[in-house]
Amino acid sequence: KMQERQLADKMQERQLDDKMQESQLADKRHERQFQLLVLFCCLAVGRGILYKIEQEGNRRHELQIEQERNRRHDLQIEQERNRRHELQCLEHQLRMPHELANID
Repeated sequence: KMQERQLADKMQERQLDDKMQESQLADKRHERQFQLLVLFCCLAVGRGILYKIEQEGNRRHELQIEQERNRRHDLQIEQERNRRHELQCLEHQLRMPHELANID
């Protein structure tokens, strides 16, 4: 009977050890799953930040293009004004001798 008792105790001890190992493995598995979840969240946040940075870069680039377009347009308008003014001055200079001739 003593041997049977010892054998039963050993089997019960072994079962407890098996359950402990299973529990430890499950804990490790849950810890790894949690670490992966945290990692994926960090990656998602990082990706979102990168997307925002890219959007801001694109916005600034578009703004620079628009400013350059406006600057060129303003320059063309200014050049056209200057040309018109030069033409008016030339016309005025061409009329001056005729007007002087008419005064005499």
